[in-house]
Amino acid sequence: MKNVTKFKAGIRLIRVGTVILKFIFESLADLLYSKIMLLPIHEQMRLKANLIHQYSKKVLSILHIELQLKNQLPPALPGMIVCNHLSYIDILVISSQIPCLYITSIETKQEGFIGLVCKLAGCVFVERRKKLNLKSELSQIDQCLLSGIPLVLFPEATSTNGAEVLPFRSSLYECAIRTQSPIHSFCIQYQDPLGAVPYFGKMTFLSHLSNLVNSHSITATLTAVDTLATSPDSSRKELANHTFHRIRETYVYRTC
Repeated sequence: MKNVTKFKAGIRLIRVGTVILKFIFESLADLLYSKIMLLPIHEQMRLKANLIHQYSKKVLSILHIELQLKNQLPPALPGMIVCNHLSYIDILVISSQIPCLYITSIETKQEGFIGLVCKLAGCVFVERRKKLNLKSELSQIDQCLLSGIPLVLFPEATSTNGAEVLPFRSSLYECAIRTQSPIHSFCIQYQDPLGAVPYFGKMTFLSHLSNLVNSHSITATLTAVDTLATSPDSSRKELANHTFHRIRETYVYRTC
């Protein structure tokens, strides 16, 4: 029986790897097409968001992760989505429902294979600890928001083990204020008997993925919490505090 289970897990791992490779090749093809056709930046972004949307559904299906939606998700309109963060699986869950792009840290860009995938996926990389390139990074975020493509921010600035929702950092909320983009709060949580989903600390991608394909009975719940309008008079700290408290109130803490 154990050999059969290991065989099935191995097949799932191979299927996930195949999908990732297909995503990389198609992303490179789209990049080449964009250069040849001189597509404007917002069209390039839309291609990337739609590609992530397509492949996220495939990977969730292979991993047998069931998705439950609570409340009606906002339509794919301009805006910033803020959400608590446990794993790269969060990206698959959100993108499976809404074509969107992501803000992530410069450290992720430097993580070899993962960094390559994130770069091809159109992630906007920010260096939170240094202000040297901050103006350029904020300009990229503004450009994405103004393009009409939803942009996802994980304001905890790190993934967690699911034991708590960490306080939200407010600095990047400024981009939503500056572009007067609505802020959609999402809460994500997992029924995960083996605790295989959280990806944090010094975990490596391959070891985490290996544990994930051996897991079973995972259910992801994505809840649309609320939507806030922004204006030039909005306070980024008040927006961050509001979304933090609303998401934390919605989050059901993992006890397994």
